Amino acid sequence: MRPRLLCLLLALALPGAASAAQDMLLGVKVAGLRQPARDVLVREDAGRYYVAPQDLEALGLTEVEGWRRLDIDHLEHVELTSLGTVSVDLATLTATLTLPPDRLPVSRVRLAQPMRATPVAETGAYVNYRLGHDNFAGHERQYGLFEGHITTASGWDIASTLGVNSASRPIVGDLSATLRMPAARESLRLGTSYSTPGTWGAAGRYIGLQYRTDRTLQPGYVTRPTLAFSGVSTAPGTAQLFVDGRRSGSAELNAGPFAIDGIQLPYAAGGTVTAQVTDISGATQLITTELIGAPYNLRGGLAEFAFEAGALRRGLRLDETGPGFASATYSRGITDTLTLEGHGEIAGSSGRAGLTATWATRLGTLIGSAAVGNDGQGVLGRVAYHYSTPRYSLAAAVTEPGQHRDLDGRPIARQSTATATWRVTDRTSISATHVRYGEHERNAIGISSSLSSGLSASISAEASGETRAVYASLRWSWDRLRGSVSTRRSIVDGGRSLGSQTVETLEYARSGYTGMRAMLTASQSEHAGYQRADVSYAGLQGEIQGSMTQLDGGRGGASSVVATGAIVAAAGSLHATREIRDAYAVVHVPDAGSGVPVMHGMRMAGRTDSAGVAILPANAYLLNIYKLDSDSLPPTLLAVDSASGTPYRHGPVTVELTAQRPGVLLDVAGATAAVVEIAGKRGWRLTDGGYYVEGLRSGRHLGRAGECRFEVEVPSRIEIGTELRADCG
Repeated sequence: MRPRLLCLLLALALPGAASAAQDMLLGVKVAGLRQPARDVLVREDAGRYYVAPQDLEALGLTEVEGWRRLDIDHLEHVELTSLGTVSVDLATLTATLTLPPDRLPVSRVRLAQPMRATPVAETGAYVNYRLGHDNFAGHERQYGLFEGHITTASGWDIASTLGVNSASRPIVGDLSATLRMPAARESLRLGTSYSTPGTWGAAGRYIGLQYRTDRTLQPGYVTRPTLAFSGVSTAPGTAQLFVDGRRSGSAELNAGPFAIDGIQLPYAAGGTVTAQVTDISGATQLITTELIGAPYNLRGGLAEFAFEAGALRRGLRLDETGPGFASATYSRGITDTLTLEGHGEIAGSSGRAGLTATWATRLGTLIGSAAVGNDGQGVLGRVAYHYSTPRYSLAAAVTEPGQHRDLDGRPIARQSTATATWRVTDRTSISATHVRYGEHERNAIGISSSLSSGLSASISAEASGETRAVYASLRWSWDRLRGSVSTRRSIVDGGRSLGSQTVETLEYARSGYTGMRAMLTASQSEHAGYQRADVSYAGLQGEIQGSMTQLDGGRGGASSVVATGAIVAAAGSLHATREIRDAYAVVHVPDAGSGVPVMHGMRMAGRTDSAGVAILPANAYLLNIYKLDSDSLPPTLLAVDSASGTPYRHGPVTVELTAQRPGVLLDVAGATAAVVEIAGKRGWRLTDGGYYVEGLRSGRHLGRAGECRFEVEVPSRIEIGTELRADCG
């Protein structure tokens, strides 16, 4: 009977043991993570602690190997001691879970990329003009150059150039229609254009069709490889990221593994990337790795292309064309360190095709090209090498052309170039250059130094053919004044001197978007000399430039006057503005009148006309910020807010800015109410007893302040501080 009694005792004891387990609501925090403590239902049993898996996920933990899962009361639990150590404070009802750093979740951070803006295509039209008059030794000439653009809301840009002068008939130099597709980074162009040469080809002018990848449509799009950096942080903190000793970003990290993506290494070589993690106590941990920079590569999987066909141009006029032409270029990032490019071109009966490989390594980037051609052109080979670090750089290229010819039928010359630079200090660098093109060769070595914030100097020596020369210059700047002195002395083999030349300049620069600029230049040598004066004034509606040159010895001189600007069709009228080089904004300021200053970024760049419209410059495919210049507004207006826009190239962006009339101080004799109502507007009582009311229109209005009724005349001109008086009637 004793065994049965023992089983009974055990059966009675087990429920008692189970009842020893208890559930507690504790504030649980994971050491090393930034997440705050969370209230979690924790089961304690014989010194072991259990929680539900979803509570661990809420604490920022993700499952790793070693989680011990148990079924308790038909519910899944995880034993905390299988993750790490647990510290429980029953007095404060808190618990801390401490894990080894390598078992904490990975902190994933992507460094900030350039902000992308979504451009908006709008209908617009403008003409840039350049009108000039030249006089050289009594020979006069008048000329004009006009560049027109018509853009549409569907993304088309129709462009043309026209040149006229007093000595020949007008010339239409370019005519094209381009469909821009920023979302795809592609453009389709019909008309005059330049071909895409690829790595080893030669660009040419042609008239026809072009369909290509256009990087300018998305300035913030990253085409080259971005690098990733991973490691393990022993404590949470702020990580300062350094690339070859230069700070390139920062990130907030938890303790444990981390992965930082989006690093751009601008150097063509292996680079050292260091994360300096500083925790809340000030303790610092350094984590370093080596990465490969590939600035000449496409990132893995990215492709770019260009397809072109038409007729080559042989002159300035549209009808001066040559043989038929076709070209195709396709490049793709095979990996982040290997890019392949294929390029082929046909001009008349002559054709060439080739392949280029770009390989990035820790020792630099190697680029190799090989191309074959028909009609006895043979094989063209090109090899280039690029190596760069913050202190050293080396670039070299050699082209062996065989019998290859460019698109104009001219033989391609044998070429070799090499440039080496050593940045001795942050202010001083030494460089050496070698260039050989056909039979012509030039070699140079020089040193340049920034002696202070406004003073720099350089000296160099060069050899070209039989000529040897030494060149020295000194440049300075102070406020709006800038100046330079340079001298060059040349000799030929055998020591015969070719003399020296000294050039001095003094410039008075513009202080802002508008204003005067002047420059004086004096040149003197053993054989000849001259003095030149240049003066220009840039206003909001255009720019005018004038120059005068006088040769020494009364040998004559030259003079010129040039006026530049643009005429824009917008808001139902024509507007004169500065030459449009990229894009423009049509800014509307309703009810503002004329002369209201409008800012583009941090500079005043336009004023409204009588219709409240101003034409300002804009940067294509980038976010442009416009606002009223509150410091220069008339006292009758108040700036409310800024506005932004992103135009297509050569196109407009419409921007609406609001300027409101200032409020008035209303003194109503006998009124004591806290609120006044007049003409649908409400105002509040001030400490001095009056009321402040905004948005009132001119005219006679009835008002009410509590039981007080009154009538007041609002003038058409309201300035800051305008005070009106009324009596309760």
